[in-house]
Amino acid sequence: MTRYRDHFPGTSIELLDVVPTIAMIALAVYCFRLAPRQPVRVQKRVMLAAGLKSLLFAAILFAALFGSDAVRMGVHGAFWFW
Repeated sequence: MTRYRDHFPGTSIELLDVVPTIAMIALAVYCFRLAPRQPVRVQKRVMLAAGLKSLLFAAILFAALFGSDAVRMGVHGAFWFW
């Protein structure tokens, strides 16, 4: 009997470890799509800044996937707490 595992083949990365990265990328895409539709220039800039910040968080979360288990648990724990 084979046991179901939710790890990516050949790695110790679990499926739920990737969800925060995907969520941040989706948020960035949403912000970038809404930015041109904002009526005021300041609102456009704030939406673009929020999109860039989301991409930065996505990059940090993605980099944590390849760190040690302690780093991955700490970064993802902070994400889920936030």
